[in-house]
Amino acid sequence: MNAAHAIPTVEVRDISVCYGDVEAVHRASFELRPGEHHVLLGESGSGKTTILRTIAGFQRVARGRILVRGRAVDVAGERNAVPPERRNIGVVFQDSALFQNMSVRQNVSYGMSKGQRGTATEWLDRLGVSRLAERRPSELSGGESQRVALARSLAASPMALLLDEPFSNLNRSLRRELREATCAVLRDNDMSAIFVTHDPDDAFSIADRVSILHEGAIVQSGTPRDVYERPADAAAARSLGDCLIVPATLRGNGRAADCVFGALRLRENAKGDFAVIRPHQIEVQAADTAGAAARVLGTRFAGGVHSVDLQCGEFRLQVPVAEDLLPHSEKVSLRVSGRCWCVPDNGSAGSTGR
Repeated sequence: MNAAHAIPTVEVRDISVCYGDVEAVHRASFELRPGEHHVLLGESGSGKTTILRTIAGFQRVARGRILVRGRAVDVAGERNAVPPERRNIGVVFQDSALFQNMSVRQNVSYGMSKGQRGTATEWLDRLGVSRLAERRPSELSGGESQRVALARSLAASPMALLLDEPFSNLNRSLRRELREATCAVLRDNDMSAIFVTHDPDDAFSIADRVSILHEGAIVQSGTPRDVYERPADAAAARSLGDCLIVPATLRGNGRAADCVFGALRLRENAKGDFAVIRPHQIEVQAADTAGAAARVLGTRFAGGVHSVDLQCGEFRLQVPVAEDLLPHSEKVSLRVSGRCWCVPDNGSAGSTGR
């Protein structure tokens, strides 16, 4: 790797962003590497879109700095921050933000200059919407609008692309289709990109690296597998999907723990007072089987599996179960399969869901 490629495409260094007296982002740091897809994951209000706006140049920082290919574009306290139009960074918004008075072809051509890669028609073809070139945005579906918005951003040959919840307004099948198409186009063009989402499915499907935000702070960064299997705390664990977070007592030098569900096997060197247990790890067994006693509150069909509502001590949980394994009595026994991880207490014990 030569020196040019060793320089991060975007660096966010210890930035804080305030709206009046409210600190929306607190000392956030991460980097976007060349060709990398980096996902900012978190609940609404966690600060992820604010970070995206600072990188694009729409929002100033209160402290810290942002660099694009090693060049500072935003530094706290300076009036001469690089304006958005000179940062060479493309943005795809949640609502596509197409120009309603222009055709699809005109939208994609907007901002292109001589010497940039391809033509508007070629970019529309790459995104599978060349047949829509003469239509107006009002004549497009949600998925078509997002494809056109992506073509418009890529046609301008940006150094990096920022995508703010680009799939959130789409149904599940269209969301998956457009997500795959978007990633394929970005990979084909070796494009660095930062995605903002609250959906862990997006993170797992898109990300080379994930940064998890909670209440304005980045609580963990790493590969999707690393952050899923070894969450830094309860907030990080819940951001990555439904889970139970229950008090646990470590033993065996952090290789095992005991909790209300019985003995747990842990990943190596686990630390913390609470175990993170995913619903798919909980096995429902006959009441006379060794395990934690639980009561069946009800079942419902959940498409391919059934969801069983259970009460185990103070914890109420929902567990996916295949139809042929549905419990036939009110009383059952529960055990946890696979390996778990332990996290420190941050007030989320007993929580399920995101």
